[in-house]
Amino acid sequence: LYCGGKQGLITDYGRIYLPPLYDRISSPMSIGNRFLVVQDGGKYRMIDYKGNPLTELLDSISSDAYILRDVPAVKDGNRVTIGIAQDGSLKLDNAPASKTRTSYNGYSTPAVIIEENGKYGLYDNRSGAYVLPAQYEDVEDKRLYFIAWKYKRDKRLGMDSTYVFTKDLQLIKAEKGLVSVSQLDDDLLLLEHEGRQWVYNNFGKLVMADSLKMKYYMDGQRLLVVSNGSRVGIADINGNIKTPLTLDGIPQGEHWESGFIKGVKNGKYALIGKDGKLLTAPLYDFLDENVDDGSKGLTFIAAKGGRWGVLDAAGSVRVPLVHDTIQQLYAGRLLILKKGKWGIIDIRSGKTVAPFVYDEIGRMYRNQAYFEKGEKSGYLDDEGKEK
Repeated sequence: LYCGGKQGLITDYGRIYLPPLYDRISSPMSIGNRFLVVQDGGKYRMIDYKGNPLTELLDSISSDAYILRDVPAVKDGNRVTIGIAQDGSLKLDNAPASKTRTSYNGYSTPAVIIEENGKYGLYDNRSGAYVLPAQYEDVEDKRLYFIAWKYKRDKRLGMDSTYVFTKDLQLIKAEKGLVSVSQLDDDLLLLEHEGRQWVYNNFGKLVMADSLKMKYYMDGQRLLVVSNGSRVGIADINGNIKTPLTLDGIPQGEHWESGFIKGVKNGKYALIGKDGKLLTAPLYDFLDENVDDGSKGLTFIAAKGGRWGVLDAAGSVRVPLVHDTIQQLYAGRLLILKKGKWGIIDIRSGKTVAPFVYDEIGRMYRNQAYFEKGEKSGYLDDEGKEK
């Protein structure tokens, strides 16, 4: 809306949204287009869509920062930053103009990376104090953390020290030499230094101490497979040991789609729940998820000493391990051989649907199973009745 050389906003329906009070109104700013930059008397400020001022008058506000959380601006000839918090609120950042505030992909941080005479440091904009003096060869913003390096006097001799901070400037690790940092997911960091390992969350809490080693991370379940050197177990992202470190291995790539896990000790298998809790001792020669039972992930076919049965999702025996073999017949039904005779069991209840009296059962036809019993043959319906 233009009136008397001033600009305002008008809706598609003709209602005045902002009266024409401003020399110029820019395009909407970031974060759901909740902010506008307006020019008034040669100065600039941010306002909301109701016209409420969000910043004081500034010399300029960057017009190319629409996707950033921190917007460059100039006040009294000095560079400043408008910090846009994740809740959409605005706060004018009056850090010295010689310092550069940093953020990454919308992660708000109080940190300022300082460059002085070719060296770098960290500055806490909340307290106005230096977290690290500008004495380091590099300080990098790594989205979930900051890392600072200092080389030895002779750079050919390598790294003198490494510092790792959370985004909230909590010191996680300070070590002589190089610390390698890997991001496991949006919350977890793996730190490695001279054969030692630590896992921290992004709040700086220690999840795994260097007394353990991380074998691998199960991102689907958000669990860590950890080792004490001789045995393995499972820890959650809060550092709680869910499966004691008593197993020989937890094979990577053999986790079922349902989230359940298989552990191994002395060649025997154990069932581990989706939360990493050990459900059974390592007792079984064979263990596999019964994915076609009509209730996916709730039952497991197991074998022990040549005898077969079924476990439920709590690790309890649903079908006793007394059978010669088990085959999938169709959804919810198992074909079982016991003492040379075939029968059918309902996998959900564990109850016998067709007794163990048949010489052969097989060949499905319209949800019926073909059978042979002595000289007799026919079909068994879903309730096990002969047709």
